[in-house]
Amino acid sequence: MKVDGLSNIHALQPTARTGRTAKVSTAASSSVAFSGSADWVRGLQGQAKTEMPPRTEVIAEMRSALADGTFESTVDVANVVEALLVEL
Repeated sequence: MKVDGLSNIHALQPTARTGRTAKVSTAASSSVAFSGSADWVRGLQGQAKTEMPPRTEVIAEMRSALADGTFESTVDVANVVEALLVEL
């Protein structure tokens, strides 16, 4: 994708008030229901945690590199871009 300038970006416009107020319920709810998709995602998250636990040493290394500003120098950007293009 090639971006030429900022000609398509528009400033935010103010909104007008309608004069209506929203009704907010203060009653406590005793249960929450999730859609089938949400349950499926939750199941995938649980499966990922048991089958592929987080690699704490890699996470610590990346956090350290981000904190001291050396992350960019440890990444082969050309290799990352090539890998992403292969996925497309």
